[in-house]
Amino acid sequence: RVGMLSVRPRTQQLAKVDSAVMLFALGQEDRGAQAWLQARFEAAKDDPARLRQLVLIHVATGVPDDSLAPIDRLAELLPDDPLPHVARLSAYDSTKRLQSLPAEEKERRFQAIKASADWIATHRPELRFALGLTYCNQLVLFGHQREAADFISTLVDDAGRLQDITTVARFATTVRDPALSRKLFLRTAEFAAGQTDAASINHVQSMLTNEHLSILQNDDMDAVV
Repeated sequence: RVGMLSVRPRTQQLAKVDSAVMLFALGQEDRGAQAWLQARFEAAKDDPARLRQLVLIHVATGVPDDSLAPIDRLAELLPDDPLPHVARLSAYDSTKRLQSLPAEEKERRFQAIKASADWIATHRPELRFALGLTYCNQLVLFGHQREAADFISTLVDDAGRLQDITTVARFATTVRDPALSRKLFLRTAEFAAGQTDAASINHVQSMLTNEHLSILQNDDMDAVV
């Protein structure tokens, strides 16, 4: 069963969200979650505050992609609110579920995700790096590995810390792109030139060697070595 919340909400609004999440979680256990969400959506579809609660439930519990209506509706009602775009980029789905969708619906969802990524880049650029790998995961899920590799490449360019390179490098193995792996080695070398923390540099270089060396093609190896 779902346990009691261990942290007391700081505001009444957060308490309402916590309560809604708990009710949804209990509904999942009783196999009535989708019906509960649908009923709440019908009652809240013209109320942005209540819609935000449903979207937060989506983010907090990983509701499958067949419950995206609250996110889409909130984006319509509050075009300046980042929440629906963050939620859309974070939406969980599976390859099996996507393959069962009609081609038109699959493309509609993909275009909505791209639109949210563009919105974040334009209106909340400070979130771009934090959400970038989530977006890349969506690109890979929808079968756009080349586009994912290109986007990761821009994140490598934007990385401002060695820690950012580590985060990107671990995800980049999923696209197995030699040019991207080479770029990660070279970008790490740039950080190493001005880095006094030898242990951190050695850690990242070791991780790159273990996870990316096999991806590099011979010509790329010559450039790195």
